[in-house]
Amino acid sequence: SAAPAAAAAPAPVATTAPDAALREPLLEAKLQGGPGPLPTVPPTSRRRRLLQRLQRLRRTDHAPAPVATARGLGPLPTLASPVAREVCRLVRQHRIQEAIEAARRTGLLGEEASPVAAALPVELRWLQAVARVAPTAEERTSVPPRGVDWSGPLEDEDGEEWQMQFWYQWSGPDVLTTVSKNTFRGTVEQVLALMYEADLQKHWLPCVVNGVATWSDVVPALVVDIHAKIPVMPKILSTVMHRGFLDRGKDGVSSPGVLIVDWTPKSEHIVDGSYCGMSVPEPPPRCFRGSVQFGACKIVPEPDGRVSVISSNDVNFPRRLAPDFVLRRFFRSNARTCAQKMHECLLDFHSKGYAERVDADGQGVYKSLGRRNPASPS
Repeated sequence: SAAPAAAAAPAPVATTAPDAALREPLLEAKLQGGPGPLPTVPPTSRRRRLLQRLQRLRRTDHAPAPVATARGLGPLPTLASPVAREVCRLVRQHRIQEAIEAARRTGLLGEEASPVAAALPVELRWLQAVARVAPTAEERTSVPPRGVDWSGPLEDEDGEEWQMQFWYQWSGPDVLTTVSKNTFRGTVEQVLALMYEADLQKHWLPCVVNGVATWSDVVPALVVDIHAKIPVMPKILSTVMHRGFLDRGKDGVSSPGVLIVDWTPKSEHIVDGSYCGMSVPEPPPRCFRGSVQFGACKIVPEPDGRVSVISSNDVNFPRRLAPDFVLRRFFRSNARTCAQKMHECLLDFHSKGYAERVDADGQGVYKSLGRRNPASPS
């Protein structure tokens, strides 16, 4: 949601690059051309010394890559090893908690921006990022929220159709942390669709007027650019974020439901316009750019056959402009509107465009995550 960003660092892989003094076009071309004879030069010339250095560099470049290590874990398995292939297979099957445990045991979880990570396949790069935030996401979506100084809950309901609870607190000088719980008649699969079909969030998320999303065919994730029209802003607010979907579980024990994590990718992790293989949408013209440091959401089936959505987000806002009586009024109204609109989407699942996409299930997310948790409307 625009309502849903930490493993032992591997030792850097040793690499060597030519210094500026060696970057003559002829020498550079020979170095990049791979093995082969370098030009013959007089033995006393400066060029000979340079070429000898280039020979040593080339032998280093074409030697087998050093074995990467993770601090305290020993040598990392090679990317072609059975362990790495098994972890990638688990990710593609959307068995993310199993993949995280297997990768952690075998040292495949490293730093996202490390030299090792740059060479990893999409499945492992994505898993590294998700594994760092999954435990935080579970903690952040506890209800009632953990800790003290929470205001709330603000509560509302429409009989047995939907219930809403909302908490908030100032967690920093100008940072508001919110936790909400909405409960509906429906199935995990249906509620999952509200989050997975992120370009349709305009149907239920207040202030959102449009969304552009790209979905991965490899990992259970998407990248979306949400366009919101905030009354006090003269331009569209464009917020790009990654959204990942995980099965729930801990220490090999699965739990019912789906865990969702949101964050805006760092610019250095976006390569050629994509993040973990997903194209990052171009922002609309003349817009403000927003970002999501971290958001979490949990979809859980309830014992009475209904489904709850628990979300936690950090919101940057000047505290001096938001006295408590204003916040309470705003959050109560906004949370109620969101719950009502989500309920309407579940009632009008076909006309809102969700049912067709769930039936198609192009990336297999509904089969692997939604239908693992069959909660029937009561």
